[in-house]
This record gives sequence, C-alpha cells and structure tokens, in this order.
Amino acid sequence: MNFDLWRSPRQREAHEWLDLDINNLRNAFRWAVDNDDVDVAARIASSVGDMGRFRLREEAANWAEEIVDRARAARHPRLAILLTWSASSAWAFSRFDDAERFSKEALALLDDDAFEAFVWAYGDLAFLSIFAGDIGRAIELLRTGASHPADRRDRFILAFLLYIMATAGRIDGTQCTGEAKDEIDPPGRGEGSEGTESAVGPFGLHGCQFDPRERISPKRRPRRPRS
Repeated sequence: MNFDLWRSPRQREAHEWLDLDINNLRNAFRWAVDNDDVDVAARIASSVGDMGRFRLREEAANWAEEIVDRARAARHPRLAILLTWSASSAWAFSRFDDAERFSKEALALLDDDAFEAFVWAYGDLAFLSIFAGDIGRAIELLRTGASHPADRRDRFILAFLLYIMATAGRIDGTQCTGEAKDEIDPPGRGEGSEGTESAVGPFGLHGCQFDPRERISPKRRPRRPRS
C-alpha cells in the first residue's frame, strides 16, 4: 500500500496510484469483507482512508467504519488509524457524538505497543471544538497532539496547529514561521525529515501567510458578474 508514500513529499504519486487502482482496491476490499479476512480489509481501509476523501472518493473513505468493529475484536495493529478515519467520516456527516467517541478511542491506543501509533484524531477533536465555537480548546488539543512523538512521522498535527492559530489570529506570520522552524529543526537537532517538511510546508505555512484582517467583509465582497 502507499500510505507511507502519501505521508511524504511524494504525496502526488500516492494520489495518482489511488486514482489508477481504485477499482482493484474496491474489489479487494469487498472480497476481504465478504470472506472475513479482517487483516486484508483493515490494511486496505487504513491505507486509503482520508487519502480517498481528499481525492473526493467518499466510498473508499468510509471503508474504515465498515470494518472497524471486526478490527477492534481482532485487536488489529492498525485499529487506531481505522478509528481515526471513522471519526473523520462521522463529523463530516454531522455525527458529532460518534466522531468524538471514535477519536477518543483512537487516542486511548496511542501508548499501547500492540497498535500502530497515530495522532491525527487530535485533529478530529479539534474540528469538533471549532464547530462548538471553542477555538482555545482546539488549539490546546492540537498542541498536545503536536508534542507527541508519533507526530514526528509527518508533522500533520503541528501543521494543523499553526494553520488554526494563524487563521484564528492567535499568531502573526513572523511568529508562525519561526515557531514552525523551531518545531521542525530545534536548535542542535539538525535538519528536519522529509515528512516534516512535507506536512508543515503546504498546510501549516499556508496558514502562516494568512492574515485574518484580510477576510472579505460584506462591503468588500466581489460583485457578481453581470449576465
């Protein structure tokens, strides 16, 4: 599977692979589910997950929730990833209670060596806090996630933290870029990993360049083109 490729600077190659092989993946997943091959179904669903959602393939994004109960019963090592994708699907369709339940269960597995460590559920809980109007809680959750060693793999939660802080006006561009650099390459630690650069670059540093004062006000909204 191309899950690791997707979490690297070569993300575009993973997207091209998914677009090319989506029919094969669908057939393989359906076969595994129908034949109760939990390992194969769980590995396909966990590898596709949000990659499918980002490519507007909701069917593939929802595979995780279809297999998560059986994966839980089998204590599959990728259970935390499946729970995270299930949470993402749940809040995307306004099932906020389910999203919170899946997210918290995923994070409860973080320090259990039987499962692959995955911290993206902090992002799902942060979204739930944002929807509830609690930006401060969202930032607190993202800071916690960004400080966990598992976030060093791709720095997605750090990127998300910087993005939310910048768009909420909690940090200016200079501070944001400086904080990102310190987190990626703390003094004395050397250069950041490829995964770090990939995640923080397009997501977090985009937020660093966002000035909340430039939001379009009703008086500044573009005029509709004349018919």
